[in-house]
Amino acid sequence: MSYNVLEKLFGQYQSRVLKFFFHHPQTALSLQEVARKTAVKNKAVRGVINNLVKLGVLEKPKPNGKAKTKKNKKK
Repeated sequence: MSYNVLEKLFGQYQSRVLKFFFHHPQTALSLQEVARKTAVKNKAVRGVINNLVKLGVLEKPKPNGKAKTKKNKKK
């Protein structure tokens, strides 16, 4: 799928976050780290991640009491 199409379907912020997780599927990062690496504001990343968690695309494990986001292995 072309990333241009992805951006048209989901919008600029959502497509940046999705692209990041597509390229780093097993990476566990904090919300701030995802925001920095995608050049998207924390508040927007939080909304995108919350939606992806609700859809079951991402999971939010909490190792050592810190919330991290990691791509869900289920399909």
